[in-house]
Parts: sequence; C-alpha cells; structure tokens
Amino acid sequence: MFRAKASRTRGWVQIVALAVSGAMVQSCSSGSALPAHAWRPTSAQLAGLQMTAAQFASIQKQLIQVATADDPQIADTAAINLASNAATWPPNVTKAEIRLTDRQTALKAMGSPGAAPGDRRRVYLIKLSGSFIPRGVPAPRGAIFHASPYLEETIDPVSGDSLDFGTSDSSMDMSSPTTVRLSLQP
Repeated sequence: MFRAKASRTRGWVQIVALAVSGAMVQSCSSGSALPAHAWRPTSAQLAGLQMTAAQFASIQKQLIQVATADDPQIADTAAINLASNAATWPPNVTKAEIRLTDRQTALKAMGSPGAAPGDRRRVYLIKLSGSFIPRGVPAPRGAIFHASPYLEETIDPVSGDSLDFGTSDSSMDMSSPTTVRLSLQP
C-alpha cells in the first residue's frame, strides 16, 4: 500500500498545481457556481455536512480534477493537462463519498492513526473508488506507482486546503449517518 501526504489546494479559490517530471501545470477555478451538469445535494445533505453549496461545488470540482490527473489510463502529461479543465467525473471513478468528521478519526480511517495525534479539528473525509495512480506527489526519483482502487483525502472545511492525501489498496470505512454518496452522473 502506498500513502502520500501532499497539499493539493489552497483555499476555496483553488490553484491546481501538479508536478510531472519537473514541469508545473496550473489552472485557477473559482468553484463558486455549480456547473449545469453537476450533482446538486439536497439542503438536508448540505446541513448534515455543515457545508454551503459553494463549498460543495468547489470540493466536487477539486475531486474531479484530482481524479482526472490520477487516471492510470492516461499518460502523465496528458492527464495533468486534462485535469486543469476537467468538469465531469472521469471514467476511472466508480464511486465518491464524503463525510464530516474530525482529523484524528479521519487519519485513523485512512490508515495513519499517529500522523496528527490529538488533532480534533473538523475535516471532510473523502473516498473515491476506482483506479488511481498518484501523480504530483513527492516521491523518490524513479519511483514506480501501481494503480490503487482507492483515493482518500481530507479537506479543511474553513480554508478549503487539502490536509492529507493518499491512494490505498484497502477500503476505509465510510459508514456514518452523515456520509453522502456523490452522484457521478450529470
């Protein structure tokens, strides 16, 4: 199992910056409005997540871009270029779930229980199922990654920053009354 911790976003106005072979590709997206094809959660689901519609739209757009960049069926450079403008869920994603929890609980679920001892701030814990190769994360020169069936991430609900990120070969438990399964259909 491979785990990588890397910051992928900065704030609700996102800068997607993924490094591939030393080259940096960037794109900006506001995330303040839901695209016409985007899934719109109910007000009860948003209330359960303690999230605004704008925050949800931003997170959904970020997840779509990350999943596109990590699609193992696309070459590295092409995946990064596609990710910067991705607006729909890529075919490598079969399921997406999000829930509100605290960081310590989230890290335990992600398989890193000692990573942030005592950190009880609220975070969004996200699990994507499908096939993912981590791109744009720190790795030793020449490292070769295999496709993993899960991509996991925590996001700070206040700043929108990605706090923890990883791919995994084993599924984490997302059972909670506040878990929302995202629709992958337009």
